[in-house]
Amino acid sequence: MHENIKNTIPIPANTIPANCVITITAKGEKNNDTGTFTLKLQKNTSASLSGATQLATSTTAASLNRIAPILRTFALNAGNLNCYPTTTSASNDLGAVSANPTLVAFDVTVDNYIMVTLTGSSGATLKMNYVEVILKY
Repeated sequence: MHENIKNTIPIPANTIPANCVITITAKGEKNNDTGTFTLKLQKNTSASLSGATQLATSTTAASLNRIAPILRTFALNAGNLNCYPTTTSASNDLGAVSANPTLVAFDVTVDNYIMVTLTGSSGATLKMNYVEVILKY
């Protein structure tokens, strides 16, 4: 099954400060016990996965798990989002990790889009329970 955009968070140009904290919380759900599924946060300057940069990923550990939450806090500073390692699957960024943080370029003077995506096994219906974005200046 391919990756599907379930929610898009537009951040219009010049609407957030160059230095702030962005917290994103999302929760995905599937309708049955078939296979695992993955919830991701992607960033782009258009509402498209083509050319998007992955910000976070969370994969259910077992087929019986029907809910996948994700919580990430990004520090925006000097044109970069300071991220928990973007390819490390975890439901949140509160735990210790031995990898260096990932820096992702983020230009506040252009339109940006944060996309929440779900990918799952065939036969499962996936849906978003909620998405919340908190900006701290």
